[in-house]
Amino acid sequence: MSVLFINESYFTMKILGKNGVFSKEINTVSTNGSLFSYTYSNGRINRFLIEKKSNIIDYIKSFNDLEKNTIIIASDIDPAGELIAFEIASILTPKKANIFRFNKPVESLIKEKNLKAEQLLKYCTKQINVLKAARYLEERFLSEYNKEKLEVISVFAKREKARVPVKPIKRKFLY
Repeated sequence: MSVLFINESYFTMKILGKNGVFSKEINTVSTNGSLFSYTYSNGRINRFLIEKKSNIIDYIKSFNDLEKNTIIIASDIDPAGELIAFEIASILTPKKANIFRFNKPVESLIKEKNLKAEQLLKYCTKQINVLKAARYLEERFLSEYNKEKLEVISVFAKREKARVPVKPIKRKFLY
């Protein structure tokens, strides 16, 4: 059995690798963020593969070929991380490898040494919060809040108020 542990942060994976967190049976890869770019046109949200991510996708797909392999998607648990988890799951063929969603902050593993797959699977589920991912895209492209935020930023930029002035902090010492 081979295990692939996928995270969205190259920096986090590098730190975990240097600290010897994973046993040799566990392969790791980072997506460096989203695998797709998104646009909104004609009332639809469209997605396009980010070309420089095709080698990462091929690597992930190579673990999907065997039923005995395990793929653990460990992107952040925030809405953007759920979108990345959904992207990864969408490129995999169901009923081949065992696909799991890691439900613990990856940074919490930093204190561990030589983790085995069984230990990681304690914090996994088979579910990805697709609703959270969809809401993230909806807010990004369809939300009135997003349009208002862009208008405010535009007004501030025109008035040269884009930067918040830094005021010196007056400290009072009790001694």
